[in-house]
Amino acid sequence: MSLLLTLNDSSTLDAFLIAPHNNQVFPSILGLATDDGTTVDVEIQLSAQGAGIVLSQTNITVGPGGSTVSVHASSPSLVRDDTTLTFLVGGVLEGSISLTAISNPRVWFDGRFEVRFATGQGFYNDPRGNPDGTGRGWMWALEGEPDFVPADSVPDRIEKPVGRVIRFHNPVAPRSHVPPIGVFVKAVEGEVGSTKERFTGGDPMVGAAVNLGPNTYFASNQPVNPADRTAGRLPEERHGDGEQPLALFQCRLGDQFSGGSKTGAFVPGTTESQSPRNPDFRPYAQGLTVLSPGERAAFPFLSLGEFSTQRVNQLLSEFVALKAAGQTNSVEFRNLRLRIGHLLPLLDQSLQNQIIADHGPDGVTRLIPSQSFGWGQREIYRGMINESINIQPNDSSILSYFSQFPSFHFLCVFFNFHTDEACGHCYGAVDPSQQPPTL
Repeated sequence: MSLLLTLNDSSTLDAFLIAPHNNQVFPSILGLATDDGTTVDVEIQLSAQGAGIVLSQTNITVGPGGSTVSVHASSPSLVRDDTTLTFLVGGVLEGSISLTAISNPRVWFDGRFEVRFATGQGFYNDPRGNPDGTGRGWMWALEGEPDFVPADSVPDRIEKPVGRVIRFHNPVAPRSHVPPIGVFVKAVEGEVGSTKERFTGGDPMVGAAVNLGPNTYFASNQPVNPADRTAGRLPEERHGDGEQPLALFQCRLGDQFSGGSKTGAFVPGTTESQSPRNPDFRPYAQGLTVLSPGERAAFPFLSLGEFSTQRVNQLLSEFVALKAAGQTNSVEFRNLRLRIGHLLPLLDQSLQNQIIADHGPDGVTRLIPSQSFGWGQREIYRGMINESINIQPNDSSILSYFSQFPSFHFLCVFFNFHTDEACGHCYGAVDPSQQPPTL
C-alpha cells in the first residue's frame, strides 16, 4: 500500500500555500488516497519550523474513495520548502510534502499566438495584405484563407469589432508545418522572504488556458486607406507602430477569471491621431526592444535565416511532389509557391540562386520577406484589468486570493512573429499587487 497525495487536485511536487492577506486565509484541499483501495488510519505531523500551517485535522481515516483535509497558512515562509507534512500509518512513514507559504502571488503564462492583419506599409484594414509581394506591407493571406477583416472594418468607435483578432487558441486557417498555438498558465510566483519563487503545480489554475477577448486586436489603425479618408471613414484612434493599445481588451484565465479595462467616454472633435479616451487603462505597447539574454535563454529559437531555410526545405518537398503529381494548377501549389517566395530573401544568397534556377520556371521568385524586427525583438504591453471582473475560485487558492482585489496589472510580451506562420510567441503575467510585474 502507498499513499497518493494531492493539493487542490494537483501534484504536490511543487506545492505552495498562500500566506494571509488582510487577515484573510486561503485554504487548500489536501487529498489522500491509497493506491490499492484499502482503508488505513493516517496521522499527519507538521514540522516545528517554517511557515505557520493549520490543518483541519491531523488524524484521518482514508478509505477506498479517498479523504480530504483542509490546510492553510497562518504565516509566510522564510525560504522555499521550509515546512514539511509527514504522513504515518501505524507509526510508519508513508509519505511527505514540502510546503512553501508565499505572499503577493501572481500567475505567469506563455505560449504561441496567431494574428492575421495587414501591417508595415499596408493599409491597416486591407483584407488580404500583400500576397504577391509587389504591393504595400509584409503580411499576406493565402488563397482560400478568410479575409483579415470584415466588410465594415473601420474602428470609428473603439468598442467596434473590426477583425485582426489576436488568438491565443483556436487559430483561423493554420498553415502547414506551423507549430500549434496555445497560451496557458505555466506557473504561480510569490514572495518568499526576500526572493521570488515560482511553482509549476499545487493549484488547478496551473495549466489553465489563457485567452484575450474574442475581438482583441493591435490598434495602430494606420496607415489609412485614402479611399476611406475621402469617404470620411476614419478610426477613432491611431497610434504609432510599437505604441498601440490592445483594443477591445479582455483577459480570461480558464473559465474562472475574466475582466477588461476601463476607458473614458468618447470626446467628439479630437484629432484622428489622438486617443480621445481618458482615462484609458488598456494595455499599451512600450516600444520595440531587443529580447534580453534571459528571455532568449528561456525561449530559445532559431535565427531568422535558419528558420527560413528549414521552412523552405519543408515547403519545397511538398512543392516538388505536387509538380510530379501534375497538380500545378491547384490552390495548394500556388500557395506553396507564394510561401517559398516570401521566405527566399532570408536565405543564403547561393541557396536563393539555386532555388530560383531550379524552380523559377514554375513561378518561384523573391517576394517581400517577414521582417527581422518581428522575430528577434519584442513589444511589451502593460495595462490594467479593472472592469467587468468575474472570478469563480472553485478549488483554486490563487483565485480565492485574487477575489480580494478590485483590479489587476496585466503584462504581455509579444515576440518571435513570422508572416509565413502569422504566429509568434508571448508570455506575461496577471498580478493584483500595487506594483506591475517585472520581466
